[in-house]
Amino acid sequence: MIALATLASSIVTLLSPYLTAGGIKFAEKAGEGVWEQAQKVWALLTSSADDDPKLANAIAAYSDDASDGDVRALLEKKLLGRLERDQKLAAQLTAAMGGAVRIQEIVAERSKMEDIKQENEGPVGKQLLKAKGSRLKGIVQKM
Repeated sequence: MIALATLASSIVTLLSPYLTAGGIKFAEKAGEGVWEQAQKVWALLTSSADDDPKLANAIAAYSDDASDGDVRALLEKKLLGRLERDQKLAAQLTAAMGGAVRIQEIVAERSKMEDIKQENEGPVGKQLLKAKGSRLKGIVQKM
């Protein structure tokens, strides 16, 4: 599953444009798919706050002023706390956000790397291998 802090931040980032004064114009430009995704995430988020007053207050504050960095940070913190306590909600929100993107990355700069193996299970993700002035041997990435 995607890291919960990343999930919380991504959710707030997705919703942010829709909660500002220019949100309607943004929604028109972003397209129907993103708008539907944001609505689904918003519905999951707000319904999960029904029994979590601190999260509900953070959502309300962010709805009032999505441009306030302190309010954004508070919402991310409260949402992260909720996701840590509620794995089912975390899974639902991960799916609503498009699923977890798996990334395998090896970066070497002026070094020697041997016998490195990375394996992941699940849907296809992204693999990256960068080497600059390095010697690599026995590098394996499997998805």
